[in-house]
Amino acid sequence: MGCSGEIAAPNNTRDDWTPPRGDRPGEVPGEEPIASPLDQAPRTAIARLSRRELDAALGQVFGVHGAALRVLPPDVAESLDEDTGAEIETFDTNANVKTASDVFISALEGLAEEIAVAASENHEAVHALAGCTPSEGFSDDDLRCLEAYTERVGRRMFRRPLREEEVTALVDEAAAFARDYDFYVGVRLIVQTLVQSPDFLYRVELGTPDESEVAEGYALHRLTNYELMTRLSLLILGEPPSDALLDRAAGEELSDEALATLADELLAHPRATEQIRHFHASWIRYDELRVANEELRHDMVQETEALIDRATDAEWSSLFASDESYVTAELAAHYGMDGVSETGWASYQNEQRAGVLSHGAFLSASSIEGTGTTPSRRGALIAKRFLCWTILPPPPDVNADDGVALSEDACKTDAYAVHAAGSCASCHDRMDPVGFGFERFDGLGGYREVERVNPSCTISGEGNIEGQVFYGPREFVSLTLESGALQRCGVQHFLRYASRGHTSGYEAALLTRLGAAFVGSGEDFRALIKAFVTDPVFRTRKEAL
Repeated sequence: MGCSGEIAAPNNTRDDWTPPRGDRPGEVPGEEPIASPLDQAPRTAIARLSRRELDAALGQVFGVHGAALRVLPPDVAESLDEDTGAEIETFDTNANVKTASDVFISALEGLAEEIAVAASENHEAVHALAGCTPSEGFSDDDLRCLEAYTERVGRRMFRRPLREEEVTALVDEAAAFARDYDFYVGVRLIVQTLVQSPDFLYRVELGTPDESEVAEGYALHRLTNYELMTRLSLLILGEPPSDALLDRAAGEELSDEALATLADELLAHPRATEQIRHFHASWIRYDELRVANEELRHDMVQETEALIDRATDAEWSSLFASDESYVTAELAAHYGMDGVSETGWASYQNEQRAGVLSHGAFLSASSIEGTGTTPSRRGALIAKRFLCWTILPPPPDVNADDGVALSEDACKTDAYAVHAAGSCASCHDRMDPVGFGFERFDGLGGYREVERVNPSCTISGEGNIEGQVFYGPREFVSLTLESGALQRCGVQHFLRYASRGHTSGYEAALLTRLGAAFVGSGEDFRALIKAFVTDPVFRTRKEAL
């Protein structure tokens, strides 16, 4: 872990990556599925676990929760698309943006020491993990006890059995300290080493070569049981495989039927619900809302999480199309919903509101100065997240924050008409019509019909998507669900999250299969996850020859 740099192809480029192109923004071409799993399998980078996954692993093994979230630097939230240069929002699972920086290495060293101290001082947990109790000195029995501890903890952390030479190297070093001090000092050294090991930090996938599948300079590798179980558990539960799952991985090769059964079992686990919520939070970013009032902020996050839970247990589209929401009396009053005195589900009472795009948690993401809004920013955000449009950055010689000279009584539409002229038109012609369709909702989700700064300016709330007029979230959702654009974009984001950014030429064909499975299930989000897990791509990787 002493190195720094990109964990991917040279200069973090992938010459085999071709983003899906369609006749319209965000549209996936209707290509026939590629026949060979070799062509479908992603060319993978070595995926470092996210900060959240590392924290879950440490909590799972040592009972220490929150340390990784507190000590390690945050995962990258935004990156640049290599093909277009556009800034894109990035999931915390993305392997291509995780560099072994000096900051990360230093923080990891501190984390390892903290976890090692906590683990070694919890003597009862040490005895339970080792399956034995050390004596006062350090006898041969204590050496075997230290070996047992290393094998058990190492298997949990590396997500596979340790090789004999790995155990020997760890125990020989730790035993010297255990003899000079005590058994638990040896435990501390072992834990400190394991936490900093690349085998813990990275999802290492070597697989076994399939000599029947070699083409175009690549060879197909099929994942081992342990590698496959790790993929499965991290995707569905957001944590490494448990002892029980590792025991199952130690058995006979996992068949497609066994993998499907395992997926069903894990999807019924409470942590699967948390993981589904995490994906939507990472996509919608509703937990990053700009709301100063802490009580209102809490209510807004609660509102969105309740709707996500309801929609992902029923028809996923209801996340966007629902005509009611989970509100407190205070939040209902903020939205202008009359007669709501208790926390619970209530109708919006506004014909333009619908689903999560009406929530203050989402709408505040594009706010300025409290309730103020920027139609361009909001339009770009909606277009990127929910239509999968590519929004290019402004030219180098353009300062997007520069205003324009207008009279004091000018309205926002006048300012945008001037600002979107000339060289700025190509971008603003796409973003602004989408943003203006949500303009009747302020930066905190409240409804308005006139501008706050200049009440003489009325807000029409008229938006446009490729020639189709809409007013507010409800009509936007109706248009995009009817066309399938919203569902396609949701599936595309899920694939990027689930594949940890390992997209390649296989993406269009796989999107077609996943989309068909999703729609065919009645938009059951768990069925979408299972469709990915049971697809041939899930159990393979390919390697350049």
